[in-house]
Amino acid sequence: MRYYFDSRDGDSLAWDQEGVECADLERARREAARGLAEFARDILPLLAARKLSISVRDEDGHEVLTASLAFDVRVMMNAGLPANGRALL
Repeated sequence: MRYYFDSRDGDSLAWDQEGVECADLERARREAARGLAEFARDILPLLAARKLSISVRDEDGHEVLTASLAFDVRVMMNAGLPANGRALL
């Protein structure tokens, strides 16, 4: 069965037009989890609060699962950062 993996970064949505052949829903779940990890690896170095997700549709266009990840980094006051509050990267 062909599944479509639509990715979302906050309000930005990218529709999967090609899809991927997966033997079953479990394989599609694994593919969504792997895809979300890769998506996060590319996006998260920007150090901004983000909510990322991948929604999976089946061949009929029905959403069958969603994988999501929320990311936020907060610096606490007096955490040893320079006076401007920015980390040295």
